[in-house]
Amino acid sequence: MNRSNLAGAAALVALAACAPIERDLDGTAARFPRSVTVNVVSGVITVPEGSVELYENNGAIRWNFGSNPASYVFPKGGIKFDRHPPVPPASLGCTSLPDPDTVFKNCKPRDHGESFQCVKTGQHVVGACFKYDIKVEPSGGGTAIALDPWAKLK
Repeated sequence: MNRSNLAGAAALVALAACAPIERDLDGTAARFPRSVTVNVVSGVITVPEGSVELYENNGAIRWNFGSNPASYVFPKGGIKFDRHPPVPPASLGCTSLPDPDTVFKNCKPRDHGESFQCVKTGQHVVGACFKYDIKVEPSGGGTAIALDPWAKLK
């Protein structure tokens, strides 16, 4: 094997070891986004996972439609974190309720409202919990519907 082939092979190995990073059009990185399924059935939103568990390596939370994807869209502001949440359920095991603005940035719809993403840029504190609202609108216009689940850093 000559030197150029060896250098090329080494470069391929190095690139293969890199973690995949998805980028939005504005260049915002979203390494290993945590996917959350949002279903809408008979005008009611459900999140099968219940509360979302977000791990340290998750660089974002991304909400995607699981049912009726053509019937609803995430509008601008479709996901909003509550800065003054109520007391979380004891079953979540929350140890803190930090200001979500210090953890999540650049929350916006993606793919013309087919999904929604918030990038995690702040410090990952295990046990931190966040209350948030999901709002979706019928794609042809109409009244928005909402749900208010929890997210927890694990």
